[in-house]
Amino acid sequence: MLSYDDASLLLSETIDQLQEELRNYAAKPDAKPGFVEKQNKLIANLTAAYNGIQIPDADVWQVLGKKMSEMRRIDPYLQGFTVFITEKPTGYVARIDLNLCAL
Repeated sequence: MLSYDDASLLLSETIDQLQEELRNYAAKPDAKPGFVEKQNKLIANLTAAYNGIQIPDADVWQVLGKKMSEMRRIDPYLQGFTVFITEKPTGYVARIDLNLCAL
């Protein structure tokens, strides 16, 4: 399975490649307008998907996922994790309970 960053980069590079290939094809005198329109729609859909999966703080979630996987390898009987995310050195901390079984 690709990491979030690798998958995002792959999708971005694929979109760029499709755009470049379509530009080259559309410049040909015998380019078919229907094909150009179809590819433009495909590229627009891929771009919308790419923009929709951009996750704020993805790097934090990747680190968290990696740490949880490491802990599960050490102890496969773990039932959950307690995670403290500190954003500032001082101040109040709120508690958020996420029950992934209920999602």
